[in-house]
Amino acid sequence: MDAIPRRFIALLAAIGLLALSGTAVVAQQNADDPPYDAPAADDTDPPTEAARLSYVQGAVSVQPAGVDDWTAAVVNRPLTSGDQLWSDRGSRAEIELDTATVSVAANSTLLLLDLSAAEVQLQVSAGTASITLRDLEPSGSFEVDAPNASVSLVRPGTYRIGVDGAGNTTVAMRDGQAQVTTGTGQSVILRGGQAAQFGPSGAVDVA
Repeated sequence: MDAIPRRFIALLAAIGLLALSGTAVVAQQNADDPPYDAPAADDTDPPTEAARLSYVQGAVSVQPAGVDDWTAAVVNRPLTSGDQLWSDRGSRAEIELDTATVSVAANSTLLLLDLSAAEVQLQVSAGTASITLRDLEPSGSFEVDAPNASVSLVRPGTYRIGVDGAGNTTVAMRDGQAQVTTGTGQSVILRGGQAAQFGPSGAVDVA
């Protein structure tokens, strides 16, 4: 009579062990799985305009975005939004974009504010930058900011934006069209062959 209860008890113990083992497996699986409400990883970064240093002559330095130190510029270095370029006396550099070439003259500082696919925004705080704009998407924009003017390139063409020691901004073009907005809110349209200088009070001279 005692054998039956012992076998029954052993069977119950085995069932209990199997149940505990299954619970442990499920718990381990749940621990390995991401939480139910965890957001899916977004692998799609915003598209960017490809940019690289295509030419360097003399002492040219780059300050990468988010970095305090400057490093020597080298040809074919990739550039991204937030990078800053500085050319010393007697030096120059060129930046190649998908739609334009930007030439940086000596004693110049150029900041790449935005290189997204829909918008290119540069900043010239000193010196001169020459831009050959080859193409411009209907929904895109190409803008160059300077101390006393914001220059929007409206059409493909060849442009030069310079900032002198007093902070005056000169905009000149061989061809193309640009809309210049001054710090006082004045809007000036420049076309091929025209040039203008802008100071703190707006347009100083248009020719």
